Amino acid sequence: MANFLDIFEQTWNKSSITRSEKFSRIGTYTHSKLYLYIKSESCNELKANVLPQGFKIRFEGRNRAIAFDEAQWTQMSKILPAARAKVEASMRAYCENGPQNLPPQRFKFEIQYSNSGKMTRVEVFKARHVRFYGSCGNLGGRPVFLVTASDLSKKTDDADPAILQAAGKRAHELLHAANGKKKA
Repeated sequence: MANFLDIFEQTWNKSSITRSEKFSRIGTYTHSKLYLYIKSESCNELKANVLPQGFKIRFEGRNRAIAFDEAQWTQMSKILPAARAKVEASMRAYCENGPQNLPPQRFKFEIQYSNSGKMTRVEVFKARHVRFYGSCGNLGGRPVFLVTASDLSKKTDDADPAILQAAGKRAHELLHAANGKKKA
């Protein structure tokens, strides 16, 4: 975040630009950089460098990985080939470059699940009428997205609250139980 503060000070202290230009530049920079900062710093630490039981890494890249349990991987095989290709392309891009370059039509934050004072971010991979929900955990310093729920028959833009809550609850249990903490 130091770069953001440096640019803020440099921009604000320039006397050659007007006050409205200063606010415009700072506002644009703040929005884009703060969004990237929040998206890139959202993983909980997994202890013992072990994936939760039943999970297997299905997509792997330079920077990240995505793990499915058997039930969610079976759901992946049930979707139409065109939608599957889009979801897989988004997941591969996520593994190679992280979430910063994925548009919100393909990957986005959904909810912050909270239980017993502990928070878990629930994010979603999207394509056509298919959604794969999960959360990110660090495995030996490497971010791993754990897919915890799916919705294969999405008909509206809004997420199904019951599926979101189930995805959040499962991700919360996996991430916080993996940290050696009592399950919430």
